[in-house]
Amino acid sequence: MTAEGQESGASSVSPWRTRDFRLVWTGGFVNDIGDWLLLVALPVYVFTKSGSGTATAILFVVELAAALILGPIGGSLVDRWDLRRTLIATNMAQAVTLLPLLAVTADRIWPAYIVVGAQAMLMQINNPASAAMVPRVVKSDQLTVANAANSTSQSLARLSRRRRRAGPRMRIAARRISTEPHQIDRAARYPSKHLHRVRRARVPTAAR
Repeated sequence: MTAEGQESGASSVSPWRTRDFRLVWTGGFVNDIGDWLLLVALPVYVFTKSGSGTATAILFVVELAAALILGPIGGSLVDRWDLRRTLIATNMAQAVTLLPLLAVTADRIWPAYIVVGAQAMLMQINNPASAAMVPRVVKSDQLTVANAANSTSQSLARLSRRRRRAGPRMRIAARRISTEPHQIDRAARYPSKHLHRVRRARVPTAAR
């Protein structure tokens, strides 16, 4: 076989035959499922404990604010660190930061805000590190297939969340949140520098 034939045969090897890629893909898939399930379960958990739509709405505001704080610099931080150690550290931190949920009661909701803020910040580091790991474990001619596989895993992770239909408590929470707009607006003004682009207050018309 000629050198060109050998090169062509090597380039046709699927990235799935690479052990490191299988480990990275499986780890990312499991992590994505956990992230999406937490995104659904945590608001329901807070509403179950507090019975307050306002407390549940503040949870989303805290998550958004935390992501806005670390999101712009998360990728640059990952570029400076070892990817393998970063993934291990962030995954362990994501597990440890769930422990404060054990302290959540009807009169003590604030540990849930710490959890959602920490999880949102860790995701801004874990996700770029996971994406940057793929080119390290596959060849350049396998990168297209590897990226497509990663995109599929993310879609499947979202599908696992969508297949969980909203139960009675989730529907009650949604109704409670919708009936407390003035309290949600008050909480949403906290990260006003970022949210004013999305939510604009109506300016009253001047009297003639």
